[in-house]
Amino acid sequence: MQLPRGKRYHDWEATTPIVDVVVQFLVVVAVFIGCYAVLFAAMAVRDGNYDQLLGYGAFLAAGALAVGAGYVFRHWRRHNA
Repeated sequence: MQLPRGKRYHDWEATTPIVDVVVQFLVVVAVFIGCYAVLFAAMAVRDGNYDQLLGYGAFLAAGALAVGAGYVFRHWRRHNA
C-alpha cells in the first residue's frame, strides 16, 4: 500500500544518501558545538570578558554557514546531478 503524495511532491533526479548523512552529521555537530559556544559566551559576559564575544560569535556564524552550505550542496546535488 502506497501513501498518497501531495501536490508538491516530486521525484528527485538523483538520490543523495551519503550527502544526506554527511549533512545531518554536520548539523548535529554544529548544534553540539554551538551550544558550548553560547555557554562559553555567557560565561565570558558574566566574567566581563567582552572581547571574547566576537570570537564566539564568529564561531557560531562559521557553524551556521557550514550547515547552510551543506543544505545548498544537497539541494543542488538532488536537482542538478
